[in-house]
Amino acid sequence: GTRFPVGQSVVNVTSTDAAGNVADCAFTVTVADTTIPQITCPAPISVNSAPGYCGQNVTYTAPVGVDNCGSYNTAQTGGQQSSYFAVGVVQQTYTVTDAVGLNASCSFAVTVHDAELPTITCPAS
Repeated sequence: GTRFPVGQSVVNVTSTDAAGNVADCAFTVTVADTTIPQITCPAPISVNSAPGYCGQNVTYTAPVGVDNCGSYNTAQTGGQQSSYFAVGVVQQTYTVTDAVGLNASCSFAVTVHDAELPTITCPAS
């Protein structure tokens, strides 16, 4: 059979009988994309702060979505754009949206721990 693209396609049909009589008709086939795109985020990331700083540079591969119809866009929709993360937890969220507006999201945590011991200087006795 014929594969139809997403959207509407007009199909013209002609039938001819043994006597040579011809009949024509046309109909519209509508194909709707109802399949939600897919996206997978990396596992949570947990690092210690850099020595002498209250944060850490964190790098990761940004997730990229996929869609069964091929046309989609993946964007970061939450969290922070910078690679420097302060001590604490930030949820990074990414969303993939396909050509008809269906979307899916995933999130992962970037946690920076303050692992540096405090220092103290005591007065001379």
